[in-house]
Amino acid sequence: MAEQNFVLDLNQRIVKTNDGEIILNFPKIRALPTWTVKTLKDIEIREQIYNSVIYVYNGRDAYRSEVHKLTGRTPASVVFGTELRLPIDLITDRSRKEEHANDYFSHLKNRLRLTHEDVRQKLKLESDRMMTSYDLRANTCGFEVGEKVWLYNPNRAKEKSPKLQKSESELG
Repeated sequence: MAEQNFVLDLNQRIVKTNDGEIILNFPKIRALPTWTVKTLKDIEIREQIYNSVIYVYNGRDAYRSEVHKLTGRTPASVVFGTELRLPIDLITDRSRKEEHANDYFSHLKNRLRLTHEDVRQKLKLESDRMMTSYDLRANTCGFEVGEKVWLYNPNRAKEKSPKLQKSESELG
């Protein structure tokens, strides 16, 4: 009875949809130890647990299928020109329409060209924005010709303690 409750609880907690996402509601699934398998009932319960575990794709696929903030696209769509087929696509039955090979390759080539242009433009805009913000903070005080300034000179004499030496000198 306890094993059946465990399987029922496992099936209730294995998948919850939250805004269209499939999530696991627990950190780990532990299979029953082999020494507990004594009867056919126990074997059946182990098979139910094994069959109810959803294949969670690995971290690389998760990274490649996540939309990046900077580019607004997934790395898979930038590199391959199309989104990855994930295990969730099998559950939701999101199949692709069939195209002739020549049409598919011409559409793929066009998609890749447009995607790369868009990503290059967004990266250039972000690079310019970062450079502008850096330049604003780099030298705001400014110096005039002939002004006296302090020069940082980290060269120290070996015979004196660093505590007793000055590392700045006045120029001007």
